[in-house]
Amino acid sequence: MSSDESAAGRRRPRPIEPPRLPPGPLKDLKQAVYALYLAAGQPTLDTIETDVARLADELDLDGVPKRDTIGRIIGEPEVPAGVADLTAAAAVLARRADRDVEVVVGQVRRLWELARTAPVPYGMIRVRASRPRLLGVHNAIQVGAAGLAELPPYVPRDLDAELEAAIRVASRQGGLVLLVGDSSVGKTRTLYEVVRAALPNWWLLHPTDTEVIRAFAAAPMPRTVLWLDELQSHLDDRLPLRAGTVRELIGDGMVLVATLWQHEYRERSVPGPPGGPNPDGNDRELLRLARVVHVPDTFSANERRRAEKHAADPRIRIALDTPDAGVTQVLAGGPQLLDRWNGADPYSRAILTTALDAARLGGRSPLPSVFLRAAAPGYCTDVERAQAPTDWFERAINYATRLLLGAVAPLTPVTSGMAMGVTSGYRLADYLLQQVRHRRLPHSPPATFWDACVTHLDDPGDLERLGHAADRRMRYRYAIPLLRRAESRNPYLAERLGWLLADQGEFDEALSIFRAVARTNPVMAYRLPEVEKSVHDLRAIKCHEIPSAASREHMLQGLAGSHAFRQRYAHEPPGVLADRLTEMFGDVDDLRRRAVGGDHNAINRLVNVLTTLGDLEAALPLLHALVDSGHPTADTMLIATLVEQGRDREALRLARYGLTAAGDIELPPVG
Repeated sequence: MSSDESAAGRRRPRPIEPPRLPPGPLKDLKQAVYALYLAAGQPTLDTIETDVARLADELDLDGVPKRDTIGRIIGEPEVPAGVADLTAAAAVLARRADRDVEVVVGQVRRLWELARTAPVPYGMIRVRASRPRLLGVHNAIQVGAAGLAELPPYVPRDLDAELEAAIRVASRQGGLVLLVGDSSVGKTRTLYEVVRAALPNWWLLHPTDTEVIRAFAAAPMPRTVLWLDELQSHLDDRLPLRAGTVRELIGDGMVLVATLWQHEYRERSVPGPPGGPNPDGNDRELLRLARVVHVPDTFSANERRRAEKHAADPRIRIALDTPDAGVTQVLAGGPQLLDRWNGADPYSRAILTTALDAARLGGRSPLPSVFLRAAAPGYCTDVERAQAPTDWFERAINYATRLLLGAVAPLTPVTSGMAMGVTSGYRLADYLLQQVRHRRLPHSPPATFWDACVTHLDDPGDLERLGHAADRRMRYRYAIPLLRRAESRNPYLAERLGWLLADQGEFDEALSIFRAVARTNPVMAYRLPEVEKSVHDLRAIKCHEIPSAASREHMLQGLAGSHAFRQRYAHEPPGVLADRLTEMFGDVDDLRRRAVGGDHNAINRLVNVLTTLGDLEAALPLLHALVDSGHPTADTMLIATLVEQGRDREALRLARYGLTAAGDIELPPVG
């Protein structure tokens, strides 16, 4: 081989890429060092290392960094650990670039001091320095033994290897890793332990809201883990986390980690109803970007054997020895929470149920005392209200906020800002929300709840979500003021408020809302002439109490599916239609039994069977139950059923004014 061929076979190492950093002292330092590297002709790391050793005495260098350290000094987005190695590398680069070595070293030293003492952007810390309780890991039960750590020892889970592999893949190319499971099954603790083991030296950002995430995405810091924890809080933010933002962060090499309850994942992963509040399917699109790892409710046999090795900790011993409850749930005080719920007196039960309804219908902020006090009476019977002691509320709050085994309480008092000793509101334990929410699913809250929401809640995001929940339950009397106060930026909800107002006869306000939406939403801008015409048509028939033929036909669309299915088998022998319905939805008698027991899915299936068979009288109470639960199409089906029964006046009144809190059709507003 000739010398030319030999030289061609030896490829020069690829030049070091400049580190990407947000504006600040660290970026200033790294840009200065990288500018020296470019001015020196981008020498190889081996060349710089040789120069350092060769020029150490001549330049009076304090440090003698090796090639890997030099590579980190030039190309890694971190403050160099020692100034001696930094100034040594800067000195030899300055010599190669024919710069004044003394001046360059002085400049680099000053920049290093500024970078070393500057606050880290967004309050980030190293993963290895993070504290599990501050990242959302549940407190553990207390058993009175001395010398115990804040948390019990971590019991490795069967899923740890799968999770670690997903984290490492994400660390190489960017990614979103999502743990899905019910409350208190160990999602956050598992995520914390695996991320800390896999990426201890990465930065960790625990954003308080989506504004922080968007700001970080505009100037990301490499090798950062974004700890999102309960993902639904960012998806339900008034400015929701967008799939595009997550895609951008993944493209920049960020590792995003999050948790999500099983029912939240299930509901957000499937297409919503047409015209719903998430018309562009952002949640679904975002979740498709995730590498999902499912966390089981209970420990496997192997996990229990591993737990036995840590059973010297009495908390783990108690969890292993407790029957009828999972290990992680016991450690988080779950069984005690359920006992507290089930054993509550009428007044404690009332404020706990108020808090549950607020949480399940979209309330995310702490609930103020004035809200709980105003809403609770509607959850008590006439006798309970009459017999309530004068200090009923104080007793109920004391019951609900008492710590159980030192770990958790049904309601946790919280404060806002830096106020000491001042309770600004209460949060419901998420384990209770997970375990008890199904008991309230068939029920719409009482009038006192809705009135308290309108009067005493202020967070725009909460008002928006609760307003949407009231709308879904046809409680328009409450949906309108809630959505008004929310001043929603969601074009669907703003438009929905406009139509609710138009049905109430508030045409001018409705038009004002539609035009405001059109100024920022291209779809509404295109549709605006048609929308304005519809409002003017509604104004013309405002006093009509019987729907026109066209309106009647439109209201019947709620049963279009049942009509089409019935028509399809109209010429078949008797019994064929019923047989086909049984094949599709299940046995009617079985559905009835399950519906009586409160099975929401069975109620939905039974309604489809009954409306298709024409048994509308039997379907009506079931449709009311579906409306109370917020079923996305039950409102149109209920209206159509009334029309099909010939109850046109009631149907029109229901469509315009909705239901009272008690479930009766509202009367038109006076005047």
